[in-house]
Amino acid sequence: MSEPLVLFEDDSFKRLLPLTYTRHPAELLIGGLSNLERARMLRRDVYLLGRGYLKAYVREEYGLSLLSSGDEAASEIRGDRVIGVNAMLNAGVTSLRRLVGELESMGDAVLVSGGRVVGFSLRASMLEGVSAFDGGFAAEARRRGARVVEVSGWRLIGAPWDLVYSIGERVCEDAHAVEAAEAVEANRGEEGVYLLGKADIEEGVYFDTEGGPIVIEDGARIRYGTIVEGPAWIKGRAEVLSAKVREDSVIGYRCKVGVEIEMSVMDCFSNAAHHGFIGHSYVGRWVNIGAQTTFSDLKNTYGTVKISVNGVLMDSGKVKLGPFVADYAKLSIGSLVYCGRWVGCASHIYRLVDRDIPSFVIWAPEGAFELDFGEAVEIHRRMFARRDRTFSRAHEEVLRRVFEETRGEREGFGAVR
Repeated sequence: MSEPLVLFEDDSFKRLLPLTYTRHPAELLIGGLSNLERARMLRRDVYLLGRGYLKAYVREEYGLSLLSSGDEAASEIRGDRVIGVNAMLNAGVTSLRRLVGELESMGDAVLVSGGRVVGFSLRASMLEGVSAFDGGFAAEARRRGARVVEVSGWRLIGAPWDLVYSIGERVCEDAHAVEAAEAVEANRGEEGVYLLGKADIEEGVYFDTEGGPIVIEDGARIRYGTIVEGPAWIKGRAEVLSAKVREDSVIGYRCKVGVEIEMSVMDCFSNAAHHGFIGHSYVGRWVNIGAQTTFSDLKNTYGTVKISVNGVLMDSGKVKLGPFVADYAKLSIGSLVYCGRWVGCASHIYRLVDRDIPSFVIWAPEGAFELDFGEAVEIHRRMFARRDRTFSRAHEEVLRRVFEETRGEREGFGAVR
C-alpha cells in the first residue's frame, strides 16, 4: 500500500496574502490544476497540513482531513511512513509523481531548496512536536536521524508573480499528462485541443494552438465568436461568452467569462461576463467583475512593476504584471485597477484602484468604509445560491477569522466603520 501524501504549507503562504487568507495554498491554481488536484490524481490517501481554522472548511469542501501540527499528523495518519510535499511546489502532475517516487526511495530524508523544505519522507513518529515546516524543521529532522539533502531541480512558488508566469509551462506539462482525447481540431497550430469529457462548443469558436495546447474540461460551454489561444485551460462547467482567451490563461470551474483575458487565472466560481480586460493577474474565487472593468498590466514608463509582498514593497522584475484579487471581492462596472495592486478579501470596489485595498473595505468615491461582517455573509449566501451552492457555517467561520485578522489593516487604511 502506498504511503499517505501530505501537502504542507510553510510560512511562505504569507507572501500570497490576502489571496491565501481563505484557503490552503494547495488549492491555488498553478496552471490549470491545483496541487491538491494533482495529488489526488496519484491515487493515494491525501492530507493537508496547515492553519487550524481551515479544518472544517477543508473537510466539508473536499472530504479531507486538515492537520494543524506534526503531532496531529503523527497520531492521525495510518502507516509507518509519511511522504510530504510543499503545497506550493511549482510542478505538473508528472513531475509531482516523480518527486513522490524519489522520496519513497530515500528513507528518512528532507529535501531543501533555498532554505525552504520541498518535501520529506519520514516515519510518522518523527513528526511529533513539529509546529512549522520551515528551515527549523529540517534541522530538527537531522537531529532525529534524517538526512537533509539540498536540491536544485525543484521550484516553489515564492511570490505572487510566480502564479502568473508559471501558467503556460504548467498547462503544457499537465495537458500531456491527463487522460484525454484530442477531440477538436485547431483552426491554427499543430498542438492538440484536449477534451476531458463532454463540452458544448458552438460553431464559430476559433482555437489557436500555435503557442501550446488547449484543455477543456467536462461540462464547459464555449459560445460562438470566442477565440482561445493556447496554452489555455478551461475548467469544468465554465461558460466562455464570446471572449478572447489569450495565451497562458486559465478559466476556473463554474466561471462566466466574456472579457479579454491574457496570462491570467480566473479561479473557480468567479464572473467577468462582459467586456473588459484582465492581464497578467490572478483573480480568486467567488469574485464578481462588472462590465468594462479593466486591469492595467503595464506602466506608462515601461518599467518593472512593484508589488507588496506580505507588507513589503518588492520589485517583481516583470515589465508586465497586473493586479491580484482575493476571494469574495466585488468590482463594480467600469472599475480601473492599476498594475501590481491588491484587492483584499470580500472588498467592494467603486472607484479607481491606485493603491492596495485591505480586506472587507468598501472603496467608494466618498471614501473608504468597513464592510459589515453580517452584510458580507448575506451577500455570499445569495451569490452561492446562484450557483446552487450553500454558504455554510464552515465558510462563514473562515470569513469571520479573516475579518478579525484584518481589522488592523482596515484601521491603518482609515476605513470608517
